Amino acid sequence: ALAAAAGHLYDARTCLPLTLQQYAALMGKRRWMSALCAAQAVTTPSQMRALLGQSDHTAATELVLQRTAERLGPERKEALHTFGSLCCGVDGIGAAVFEWLGEGASYVFAAEGHPKARAAHVAFWAEMGQAPRLSAAAATRELTAALVPSPGGEPWRRRRAHRTPSAGAQLGVADVEILSPRCAPWSSKNRSFPKGCWAALRELRSILRRVRTRRPTVLLYENSSGLWKRRVWRRRIEAELRSLRSYCWESMRLSPHTHCGQPVRRERVYYVGILR
Repeated sequence: ALAAAAGHLYDARTCLPLTLQQYAALMGKRRWMSALCAAQAVTTPSQMRALLGQSDHTAATELVLQRTAERLGPERKEALHTFGSLCCGVDGIGAAVFEWLGEGASYVFAAEGHPKARAAHVAFWAEMGQAPRLSAAAATRELTAALVPSPGGEPWRRRRAHRTPSAGAQLGVADVEILSPRCAPWSSKNRSFPKGCWAALRELRSILRRVRTRRPTVLLYENSSGLWKRRVWRRRIEAELRSLRSYCWESMRLSPHTHCGQPVRRERVYYVGILR
């Protein structure tokens, strides 16, 4: 397969976009084929290619989760049952986390900014038997409004911040949260760099402000490997992550070809924070 600058994959023999079946086989997602087909049914082929264009390889995600389990230890790992995702699109990472959590796992909330991404997300997870509470607002707005516990132990209540309107979606807490906001600005293939970088940084800052309130046990942040080639921006991103002082962070730069023995060269950067 060939990869375009935008991350879309093409058949090297025909120069046509990969079919969904070819994509699933190449990226290690064949076991979720029925869910991918359900997501494709509510989008156009070009929209589906856009949603899958920056997807990571499942083998790399599983390696990250294996290391996370080692850091947690058996007891803390077994105590994890719920997860949520923010800006993850058609959620291959979430599907891997869902399997990693094991029997009784539950997907409690998701936030997606684009209407088509939301529609595909709902269809994908409905096929997986999950119905997370889904944000109906743009990600940067909805992520600043979540359900948080009251200081006096009262029932859950809504707290708003930054004078930003909420569309009424209710987000709950989760043991594991997956963050995958926009990463294209830091890609080494971004010819208009640094366009979009400040907006992406503000989005991440907005997300982390609410994460600080929800305090999930595990926080998984995924980005383009190009971030590590932009030294100034890498320091800025890592400073934002380290601002969550309750978390112990570890970062990994993985390629399915180098680290997992898969015939795919797609480096991604992962940051995993574990609540102290």
